[in-house]
Amino acid sequence: MNLTIWSRIRRQIAILNHIRFGNWSFPLGKNQGSGDGPGIPIGLLPGLLFLGLITGGRLAGAFQLLEWRTFDAFLRSHPPEARDERILIIGIDEESIRTAGTYPIPDQQLADLLHSLQSHRPRVIGLDLFRDLPVEPGYSELAAAMQEMDNLIGIERVLPPQVAPPPDLPSDQVGFVDLLPDGDGRQRRVLLGTQTDQGFRFSIGLLLAQTYLAAERIPLANGIRDRSTMRFGKAELPRVQSNFGGYVGTNAGGGDVQMLLNFRKGANAFRVVSFQDALAGNVNPEWVRDRIVLIGSTAPSIQDHFNVATTSTISQESNFVYGVEIQAHAVSQIVNAALHQRPLIKSWPDWVEYLWILGWGLLGIGFARYLRSPLQSLFWVAISIVGLTSISYLALLVGWWLPLIPTVAGLLLNSAGLAAFYQYDRVTQTQIKAQQQVVALLEQAKSELESKVTERTTELQESNAKLQQSNVELGQAREAAETASRAKSRFLAH
Repeated sequence: MNLTIWSRIRRQIAILNHIRFGNWSFPLGKNQGSGDGPGIPIGLLPGLLFLGLITGGRLAGAFQLLEWRTFDAFLRSHPPEARDERILIIGIDEESIRTAGTYPIPDQQLADLLHSLQSHRPRVIGLDLFRDLPVEPGYSELAAAMQEMDNLIGIERVLPPQVAPPPDLPSDQVGFVDLLPDGDGRQRRVLLGTQTDQGFRFSIGLLLAQTYLAAERIPLANGIRDRSTMRFGKAELPRVQSNFGGYVGTNAGGGDVQMLLNFRKGANAFRVVSFQDALAGNVNPEWVRDRIVLIGSTAPSIQDHFNVATTSTISQESNFVYGVEIQAHAVSQIVNAALHQRPLIKSWPDWVEYLWILGWGLLGIGFARYLRSPLQSLFWVAISIVGLTSISYLALLVGWWLPLIPTVAGLLLNSAGLAAFYQYDRVTQTQIKAQQQVVALLEQAKSELESKVTERTTELQESNAKLQQSNVELGQAREAAETASRAKSRFLAH
């Protein structure tokens, strides 16, 4: 056999036994490299590349919108809760505006309502209406009511565009109502406190909760695990940071204290009474006594409403929730966390979240590597996704927001994407085995041919030796005959 052809065959077999990705070279399947150390499994490098893409995409915020929408869907599907009887909302609806004949509501009517409510001894009243300018008639009566009521909380706006507080209320009885919508326009966070030129200011929701809980001997204090946040008793309010749950690089720096809203689920989360009914005295005193009363706009024409992950108690057919309802949810969340340990939404540290994503991604690599049947792989991947979704949903029920979308993406990409690599691996290994069988047959044929050549060469060498021996003997015989002939000639001559 030609040695050049044989060398080419062996070189092709060596190339087929290795797959190259860039500068990386490693044997297929579970085979190991030779001589230079152990090889790298084919699934390791592509799987790590996929996980790197998932991690990079999450760091860049590629999954943020899907994470927000999943969070909203989970909140909407929470089991219904009983109505929070501690809170009463008095809404200024369209009928109340028509009856008053103007908007804003005149100061005289607000003063009359406040005096009527105070007669039923509420624990605290939140006036979620801007009152930086007089609305005659009745400004003097409203100013006097504000000065004499130490359980009345007014509002201001501290972020641009700013709105001044009511001039007749002390600064410690004024809370801001600034909200922080997310990039998709939905409201998921509430701002509890922020640093301003006038010092650190609190939101109306926090002041209402603080006043209510002070009567329960639960004061406002700094957090224990996080000194930058706030705490009521054992309920430490989790502070939203720039990377929190599904948020990536959100505006949560500086002196802001933000909290995620865990909306109270249910079509009748709070009791609502119209402004006109409350002004006419058509309110059960027990709904007011020792309660939190919030007065605000519930008229669509005022446009004080937002898109959130819950149903409006006032307009259940609409896709928005009024601002006064958002404040009610914030107050209810804080009070019920302090008194009844209702879950507050927290998140893991970044490194724990990325370990979580990595672990499920490695599970996907295992599915692709060890499950040969596509049906088996599909079944276990589906079971894993259902389990992962269930874990995330149950975790949110008890107050933990886990990363779901990047985790599912890592699991699917590694299980489905790597299955193609391993399928190619199996086909290539079959081809290699066929090539190896051909090489074995060629090796056997080569050995047989070499054996026959050796035998024939030996036979030829033996024949040549015999021929040479015969030639020698023939020469000797010829020489002997010639000697005898010469002797005979000499004999005859003599």
